[in-house]
Amino acid sequence: MTTRLNLTKTTNNSQRQIMKTLGLVLKSTIAFLFAVCLSLNLLIGNALAAGQFSNTCTDTSVSESFGQVTLSAVCEKKDGSYVKTSILLNPYIGNDGKGNLIWTTDNRILNCFDFGVSGDGLVNATCFNLTQRNSDDVSSSIDLDDHIANIDGQLQYE
Repeated sequence: MTTRLNLTKTTNNSQRQIMKTLGLVLKSTIAFLFAVCLSLNLLIGNALAAGQFSNTCTDTSVSESFGQVTLSAVCEKKDGSYVKTSILLNPYIGNDGKGNLIWTTDNRILNCFDFGVSGDGLVNATCFNLTQRNSDDVSSSIDLDDHIANIDGQLQYE
C-alpha cells in the first residue's frame, strides 16, 4: 500500500511538472506571437495606410510642363524633419473621356489643363469631353488622398 501511495504521489508530481512546463511553453509562445505581430505592425504600418498625404504635407502645388503633371509638397519624415518632394501624376490619374478625372494607368491626363490643388489634397482641372464634338470643357476634381501617401517624406502612389 505504501508503494502504491508513493507511486501515486510520484505520478501526481510528474503531472504537475508537465502542466507547469506546458503552461510556461504556452505563455512563452503567446508572448512571442504578440511581439511578432507588434513588430510587423510597426514595420508595415505606413505601407498599409491608404493615401492621406495631405495630413503630413504642406505647401502643395501642381505644375504642368510638356504634358507632365507633377504634385509637389513639403512633407514630414519619420524623424520629424520636413523635406520637399514630388510625384509625377501622369501614371495614376486621367480623363475618363467625358471630362472627369479618374484613377487610371493609361496616361490620359494629357486631355486636361489648368490644374490646381487645395490643402486637403483635392486636385482640380479642366478636361476635354472627348465623347462629343464641339462640347464644352468639363471642370473636374479628384481626391489625391485616396491613393497618394507620404512615406517617410516621399510622395508615393498606393
